[in-house]
Amino acid sequence: KLRESISHAHKIEVECDTIEQVKEAVAVKADIIMLDNMSVEEMKQAVEIINKKKKEEKTNIASNYYYSQLDEYGKIIYAGLYSNKENLKSGNYKIDFGTKFNDLLNEANGENKLSIAFQSAWDAFSYDNVDVFYIDVSKVLLITESKTSWGKTTYNVKIGTGDTDYLIKSLRNKEQVDNAEKYIEDISNKIVSALSSYSDYKKVKYLHNWIIDNMEYDTSSEKEDTRNIYGALKNRVIVCEGYAKLFKYILDKMQIPCVIVSGEATNSVGKTELHAWNYVFIDNKWYAVDVTWDDPLIEGGGKLTDENRYRYFLKGASEFLKDHTENGKFVENSIEFKFPTLAQ
Repeated sequence: KLRESISHAHKIEVECDTIEQVKEAVAVKADIIMLDNMSVEEMKQAVEIINKKKKEEKTNIASNYYYSQLDEYGKIIYAGLYSNKENLKSGNYKIDFGTKFNDLLNEANGENKLSIAFQSAWDAFSYDNVDVFYIDVSKVLLITESKTSWGKTTYNVKIGTGDTDYLIKSLRNKEQVDNAEKYIEDISNKIVSALSSYSDYKKVKYLHNWIIDNMEYDTSSEKEDTRNIYGALKNRVIVCEGYAKLFKYILDKMQIPCVIVSGEATNSVGKTELHAWNYVFIDNKWYAVDVTWDDPLIEGGGKLTDENRYRYFLKGASEFLKDHTENGKFVENSIEFKFPTLAQ
């Protein structure tokens, strides 16, 4: 109550002499916690509690970042998708919302509102949950069934598929999805474990360089799975969306806040095209990282210089947005999402 009743310009300072008091101070988001009359062991325990809470708060900044921008109907659809991640691996599971959207569909223009909520929920879900790599969104349908009795229409809504399943072409059943998931986790967990003692900055830098050194940009536009983390780690050939999703996936595992950003970018020869990159939260500020453009094609097979490798690494708005333009409207039939504000 105290935090809610005062300006954030004022600091809450609390003096604690027990572990329980420390827990209470952390819970009310005290700005300064002073430890008094504690043993060395108690002080160690108190510091662990404080640091753990700080880590959780930082991670939550990007957790479900796009979900928070949905309306109530979009959030219901997103929650249905999120709670059925495991069931969706079958490729034909139907998520049944029953009559949750009945009132909306009985409104004027209700069908269009639900369609926008559905598309927006999918956009938010796919950007927040890059671990759901096995769904071909183009094959997922919003199914509305209606029944009219005594002049009153009741609507039942489901998410499902038509004549075919909605798995990506390279994975045909749940067993294959589970095996792919294990393959991804084995590789990513090794990276996370190896960097456990690194600072957040060094973790981000190492991962940035690891992706550049191990991935190749798909210039053919013909290969499968170039836009998901499975294709990235299995085939090592991806496009910008694959770079951005892989970067986020592993940073999520490291509990370093990261979001995917979409828009347009103009290259050195003046060509503007659709593009995807990341914003990362470091030292209480958001910075841009474009791993794709830090991994340029070198004519003649020359060596990638540090100047090119870090040209778009942890940059602020004044530098990065010179040739990158954000666009929060991922597709036409969706809401316009907002992105984090970059440091200058």
